[in-house]
Amino acid sequence: MLFLRPDDAAQECREVSRSVASSAAVVAVLSGSAACAEVAGVLVDPEGRTAAAYGMRVPADGGPPVGYAVVDDRAMVRYRTLDPHPAANSREIMTVLAGL
Repeated sequence: MLFLRPDDAAQECREVSRSVASSAAVVAVLSGSAACAEVAGVLVDPEGRTAAAYGMRVPADGGPPVGYAVVDDRAMVRYRTLDPHPAANSREIMTVLAGL
């Protein structure tokens, strides 16, 4: 699950999906409306309820969480992190997925 702000959503969704789509379904949780192609699903959640439910921390700027959570097929969160640019760390995401 990607947790993104609208201004970065399009690029982050596209790049992460290209990197990990063969290993996992990518779902984007956006803090506002934005385009987010090439992912399995998009949820617009301006109140941040989904981020809270997944245990995402509030970033230093106090805005909505940005980063990702890796969720297994039993819906258990296996890894979560704040990361303003998950696409830049897609190798890390693949390492976590390989460990499942």
